[in-house]
Amino acid sequence: MELLAEVRSARSIRSAIFACLSCLLCLGFVLAGGAADASTGNGAGGGVHVRHIHPHVIARKLGPIRQAPVAPVLRNVRQVRVPAGGGHISRSRPPLIPGNTPMRLAHTGREQARTPSADTCNFASSTTPTTSNCWSGYVEQGTSYYTVSADWNVPDVVTQGTGDYADATWIGIGGWGTSGPLQAGTEEDSINGTLYYYIWDENLPGQTTEQYRFNVSPGDHISAQIWLSGPSTWSISVTDDTTGQTDSQTESYTGSTASAEFIQEAPTSGGNVLPMNQYSQFGFYNAAANYTWNGLSSSQEVTMSGTSVPSGPNVAASSFNTEYGGAAPSAPEDFEAAFSSNSSTLPGLWTNGIQGTGHTGLAFMSGTSPSATAVSGGYELAFQGSDGNVWTTGTLGLTDWHLGEASGTSPSIAPISGGYEAAFQGSNGDLWTTGTSGSTDWGLGMMAGTSPSITAVSGGVEIAFQANTGDLWTVGSAGNTGWPLAMTGSPSITTLSGGGFEAAVRSSGGTLITIDNTGSGTNWTSYALASGTSPSITTLSGGGFESALQSSGGSLITVDNTGSGTNWTNVILAGSTSPSITTLSGGGFESAVHGNGGTLFTLDNAGNGINWELGMATGTSPGITALP
Repeated sequence: MELLAEVRSARSIRSAIFACLSCLLCLGFVLAGGAADASTGNGAGGGVHVRHIHPHVIARKLGPIRQAPVAPVLRNVRQVRVPAGGGHISRSRPPLIPGNTPMRLAHTGREQARTPSADTCNFASSTTPTTSNCWSGYVEQGTSYYTVSADWNVPDVVTQGTGDYADATWIGIGGWGTSGPLQAGTEEDSINGTLYYYIWDENLPGQTTEQYRFNVSPGDHISAQIWLSGPSTWSISVTDDTTGQTDSQTESYTGSTASAEFIQEAPTSGGNVLPMNQYSQFGFYNAAANYTWNGLSSSQEVTMSGTSVPSGPNVAASSFNTEYGGAAPSAPEDFEAAFSSNSSTLPGLWTNGIQGTGHTGLAFMSGTSPSATAVSGGYELAFQGSDGNVWTTGTLGLTDWHLGEASGTSPSIAPISGGYEAAFQGSNGDLWTTGTSGSTDWGLGMMAGTSPSITAVSGGVEIAFQANTGDLWTVGSAGNTGWPLAMTGSPSITTLSGGGFEAAVRSSGGTLITIDNTGSGTNWTSYALASGTSPSITTLSGGGFESALQSSGGSLITVDNTGSGTNWTNVILAGSTSPSITTLSGGGFESAVHGNGGTLFTLDNAGNGINWELGMATGTSPGITALP
């Protein structure tokens, strides 16, 4: 699968802008003499003045690994509102029955619906925030809009039985004005118990009914854009990213451009508002107007009281959730995932999350994976560049550290006061750290082909790695310990909320082991990892921790410190790849995986998942971090 915007998604304009910005960024580095370097000297790869430290490592006998007192039972999740593993799945689609096609409903702009009536679409106020009997969502105003875009997953709806019910999800231009809107989106109709899911667009006031385009399925990931492409000429693109099917239209539109809309609507039929379907919670993601992804505000909110209620915007002001019923759902959590693309046109390091998708234009070493961490004001990434050196990029700038990294290994990154620290296996086989506080060769040999994990602790960082003896070692501000614990693959480490740390490893027997800084450990014998994979671990905001792993059956499993686990049987990982997990600021967690369909996939603790339809390089794993 190629990560080609023109083939796989409707992000062509966004991708073009990112590509242009990347080109300008790269040009800036060339003119400035390249990326920022640390001082020169002799290091693992040359170019950085390195402090060589050989710490006295305290060998401490590890207490016996206790077996979980009760074998944990995997809970099979009953419903995940996403396709399995991010793959392209052929799903049953209700046929269009002759004589019983979708209702071709009318959609309404605010000014066309000003006359209050029990049946017609109306609004309590001509200014937002306000309530309506037909709209819920957000309306941006204050300038002239020439583009609008957003992503969402087609919601499930409950079959209503006899009668007609409907709900429509759309983006638009000019719907809050005196004429318009130009709009496009998805719709779910329940006609006497038969459900229809499809894509449509409409140009008001010229078109009196929506223009049906093609069928979709619940859970499909949709990318939609409307943009001014010429004098009074507008382009519409709506893509079902799950199937690759795209509808593109060109419209002559001369209506209002004074607003941009992100709306969940109860459509009208015969001038009357239809009862709204009971739809599952879903989110508008990457909502952008005039290519700005941070324009949402609670002052723009429209609510269908008691029927359809949007959440407040996320921290980045680019996304919101919406849910049927009278209670507002929680806002989406902010996170950023990083991954290596499979694109031959736009290869290298990509980022993706609730704040949008971006191509960094930075070349990646084949077969390696990035790491991500939150820092003040944003995030920072660490990765092995195509030159074999450790690189960092993000909010705090781009740096080639000129430190060679061992073949087939990947760095890990954590925040420290005023910056960040990255840990990696140097080209000499030793554990190394580098970052804003300097670079260090720890003089500790690592197992070939493995990667360390780093976490921030009081007074500095703690690093977990597999020593060249095959045992787990932890070193840093929280203590230096060689644990006689045989393991395979690479460990993961996290700082516990009450102090200390917890490490997760794949045992030599293939099961999950977690162990804390006191030597108290558990062999979770019911959780077997797939061959060639490693676990990930994160601290939960309410205490304890959560581990993520690829099971021996290929599915994603998450398990907490009590042994309570969930087998996400609908989320299947690509072979020899490992998940990444992060704690969300509002509680819970978000996991990122390389799906068996070759694309980036994220899933939270509630089972809400997104197949981002962004192709990943074979054999690589994503990194993920919650944002501040």
